[in-house]
Amino acid sequence: MLYSPSFQLNQLRRVVAHSISQLLCQLQYQCPCSQLNQYMRQASRIVLQRNELKMVHSWNCQIAQSSW
Repeated sequence: MLYSPSFQLNQLRRVVAHSISQLLCQLQYQCPCSQLNQYMRQASRIVLQRNELKMVHSWNCQIAQSSW
């Protein structure tokens, strides 16, 4: 099912805003001495964020193709 470009753009904005706010919260409480431990504990969350970024990239490509 294809969505309109404006719907895709709004969805993209929501995903990006949510991801950025999550990253800012993580950075706010991050201690430099425990970066490796924190990375290991948050590996599943990092994979999820990577998958979200792949989805955002896919939407970007679709929006770019539909606007030409």
